Amino acid sequence: MLKGARVFEFEQISNQLQEKAHETVLEINLNHLIHNLNYFRTKVDKSTKLMAMVKAFSYGSGSFEVANVLQFHQLDYLAVAYTDEGVELRKAGINLPIMVMSPEENSFDAMIKHQLEPEVFSFRTLDLLEKTIGHTALPPNKPVRIHIKLDTGMHRLGFCPDQISELLVRIQQNPMLMVKSVFSHLAASDKSEHDDFTRRQIALFDELSLKITSVIPYPVMRHILNTGGVMRFPQAQFDMVRLGIGLYGVPQSQEEADKLEAVLSLESIISQIKTIKAGESIGYNRSAVLEEPTTIGIVPVGYADGLPRILSNGKGHLWVGGQKAPIIGDVCMDMCMINLNGIKAAEGDTVIVFDDASKLSELAKLSQTIPYELLT
Repeated sequence: MLKGARVFEFEQISNQLQEKAHETVLEINLNHLIHNLNYFRTKVDKSTKLMAMVKAFSYGSGSFEVANVLQFHQLDYLAVAYTDEGVELRKAGINLPIMVMSPEENSFDAMIKHQLEPEVFSFRTLDLLEKTIGHTALPPNKPVRIHIKLDTGMHRLGFCPDQISELLVRIQQNPMLMVKSVFSHLAASDKSEHDDFTRRQIALFDELSLKITSVIPYPVMRHILNTGGVMRFPQAQFDMVRLGIGLYGVPQSQEEADKLEAVLSLESIISQIKTIKAGESIGYNRSAVLEEPTTIGIVPVGYADGLPRILSNGKGHLWVGGQKAPIIGDVCMDMCMINLNGIKAAEGDTVIVFDDASKLSELAKLSQTIPYELLT
């Protein structure tokens, strides 16, 4: 289900989602997305550009629907994980600049065709891109826009400090490459115990990125802040910041928790209610054997819908009528059973998996994971 202004014409999309999901519905509240965007706009300088991460199905929110709203509200940049995500957005009418964060070996042709902007993080990716450019008939005034990633301490993707000089030579030798931005990623921007490390990352990024931008004869953006960094290190905004899961209403601080609104909620219904005698078992493998007569509800949501199996047998719960209903037995592929003892409920009643940040965070903690994983 989608909530948003009529201008976005989401009725048809909503119908398709409802048809696919049947009684289990992932609701996307686009009005809340806009609220969160406007909140983060108050946290950055007016001159600072905003990039939104719409990778991983926009953290479960639906890439096109989110991108369409962000485009309408004049966001500056989008970022996707893979080329095919960017291609689909282009085909759907999204014309914002799109950075591709994990360009694959055989995807550069499609990136060039659809005017997507690859992240270049190693000499291998640079070699592959230049090879593609070499056999592509590009107008001389239409260079390929790229984004250079630097490794400042997270030690994931990115050029290391001792590679910068060689990188600069390569870039300057190829007039068909246009550097749009230089960026890096903070490893622990939301963890105060690692603030000294974060400051060292920011300082190293400032130093390395200046080495690059100072010799390129046109403006190049710099950015290192993610959502957590925007809130805790505003002095490091540089030219652009990247909004990730915070945009979708998942807070990383108490201040965010007080201001952000949940974009996603996952709801289902009670398909059937039955009372089972003591000594009977529930679900696969007879993993739950009842010690007393128990009223159970069968709910059409399971691990195929993102409800982790680790929540089986009372380790997790769903919400019915504002009360916690413990999961009983094993979580199945597309169903689970909940204990309704002491809960007033009827068949067809709504069951909440999560509908706000606190429920999502609690679910993630019980699942021994993070909200990011549950939403994707």
